[in-house]
Amino acid sequence: RFNSLTPYWGGYAGHDQMENTHVQLDAFAGLKSDLGENFWVNFFAGYELRKHEIGFYPTSIDNDIESLPYSFTQGKGNNLKAGLASSYQYKDLIDVSLDATYRNWSTDDGMEVLLCDKPELDVKFELRVHPTSRLNVLLGYQHRTYSEGDRDALANLYAGADYRFFNFFSLWVKAANLTNSKYQTDLFYPAQGINFMIGTSFRF
Repeated sequence: RFNSLTPYWGGYAGHDQMENTHVQLDAFAGLKSDLGENFWVNFFAGYELRKHEIGFYPTSIDNDIESLPYSFTQGKGNNLKAGLASSYQYKDLIDVSLDATYRNWSTDDGMEVLLCDKPELDVKFELRVHPTSRLNVLLGYQHRTYSEGDRDALANLYAGADYRFFNFFSLWVKAANLTNSKYQTDLFYPAQGINFMIGTSFRF
């Protein structure tokens, strides 16, 4: 993504061109099981081989000199992953979904810095309730941990609702980070605390 902007963003001096990451293998297999009416579970596992994987140097302060936030390195990265995805629907009233993925990162180059801030455990749960044909209510939670480094786990409890007044007009409200957790959605970008949004949507 950075290389699409400029190939000269990589080193401390800003002139060391980096290689594009090459995914040599991305294979997985799974088993999807129907456990009843509108209820299914999918188990899967896979493995990735990545050449020129990008790793971030952890920000540190040494002798009053702070390392630059765009200091990167590259090497071989391996990723063993496993998880499940499930969904349940009760008539037209309730929809429940759960997605969970665990990744075990490693490197063949002995460069553990490559593993910093790589996602390790990713869990997302959502509950949607439809009390009426016009009203939808959502409650969800997303949790993410990282394989190496001191980055705080992402923990986002969110909720929302939308009401369709007419076929062409709806009013919605959303609330995120209801537990007021401190985490970073992207590196060096702290998430907002409890926040709310309200809006309308029109369909033409």
